[in-house]
Amino acid sequence: MRQKYIAVDFDGTICEHRYPELGAPKHEVINAMCQERCRGTKMIIWTCRPSNDPDMLKFLREWNVPYDAINENPWFTMLHSPKIYADEYWDDRARQIY
Repeated sequence: MRQKYIAVDFDGTICEHRYPELGAPKHEVINAMCQERCRGTKMIIWTCRPSNDPDMLKFLREWNVPYDAINENPWFTMLHSPKIYADEYWDDRARQIY
């Protein structure tokens, strides 16, 4: 079976949108992330925040948000692209075009 990758937006998806502050956790999203991670899915935090934002990292630890990378997909470095490769993108502002 091929490895699955999901990129999850932070502000507005993992937590309520309060940027630059941190919003309350969205437990249903965190639970869905945990379920995917248990299936072996690689979880990538996809955010405009810096990858080393101390408040975000503290939030992720405190709420046990499962992730494998932040703002990168280290398993696809051969693509030489700044775009995060994933099979799915979870985002509160997504629009399905078709």
